[in-house]
This record gives sequence, C-alpha cells and structure tokens, in this order.
Amino acid sequence: MGLFKKGNAPLPFKRVRFDLGEDSYINVRELSAQELIQLQGSFQGKDASNIDFIYQLIATFAVDDDGKALFTDTADVKDNFQVGLSTLSAIQKTIMDTSGLEPKN
Repeated sequence: MGLFKKGNAPLPFKRVRFDLGEDSYINVRELSAQELIQLQGSFQGKDASNIDFIYQLIATFAVDDDGKALFTDTADVKDNFQVGLSTLSAIQKTIMDTSGLEPKN
C-alpha cells in the first residue's frame, strides 16, 4: 500500500456486520461526505428518527458481502425487510456510528 495520489481508484467504504438474529445479518457501510450532504438536503428540517429517513438510510447503506446494495429503494425496504422498529433504529444507529456521526443532543 502506497501513498494516496489523486486519480487513484476510490478507497473502499468501511463496512460492519449487523446481526439480525437466527443466523441472519446484513452489512452496513459508512456514508461519504457527499452522501451526507445529499441526505441533509433531502431531509432538511425533519427529525432523523423519521421512519422515511431510516428507510432511506437502509436502502442506501445496507450492502451484501461484496458491498453491493441489498435494496433498490425505500419501497423495496418497506416491502421486503420485515423487522421490528427497534431493529430499524439500531441499524440507523450503526450506520451513523460507522460513519463517525454523533446524534444531536
């Protein structure tokens, strides 16, 4: 591994495993700075605990073992990811923690 130079291939995003129980898991990846700016614009003035915000995070940052998105969009999450609200909140927290973001007090 050498010194990063402009024009090098992008560095991979950090990913962590989130256990769903019963031998099931998803991976979540960190946000890029550009993605954070886009999310802030999309949900400006809305509470980060807003369920649509959580679905958007999962649609964008839940990935398989190869780093590819598990879901195509928020409707795909709503239709195909049947987990409890506490699990959705825990996934949101994991994405934010992995990205180095702290909740507002």
